Amino acid sequence: MSETINANTDFERSDVSVHALGWLLAAIVACGIALHFGLSFLYGIFSVDFAASGRETEVRDRKTPASAAPQLLVVPETDIDQLRRTEEQKLRTYGWVDKDKGIIHIPIDQAMKMIAERGGAETKPAGQQVQETK
Repeated sequence: MSETINANTDFERSDVSVHALGWLLAAIVACGIALHFGLSFLYGIFSVDFAASGRETEVRDRKTPASAAPQLLVVPETDIDQLRRTEEQKLRTYGWVDKDKGIIHIPIDQAMKMIAERGGAETKPAGQQVQETK
């Protein structure tokens, strides 16, 4: 049995260089190690120990006072119920909004009656001017 060789085909005459792959792997590992040490060094330079210097509270106090910081809701259902009771009380009672300027709030039912008796402000479709009558 004789082999037939096609002259138009060829094959690779050598394998991948193991030495080149080894050097590539070593270079990748060395770059990774250098990056880790370099970033660690830079982090040490640029980080500031706020707790030791006392600047942490100084910066926080300058931006927002501690009383203005958001409060944690321990029992959200109770907190929302309290908010609703407070808002409902404002809607149902008389009270001062700004005593110095003489601004008060009135019960919502009373306000709706007053608007119905006096007539509300005229509203026009968008784009039309409201003309005042004197």
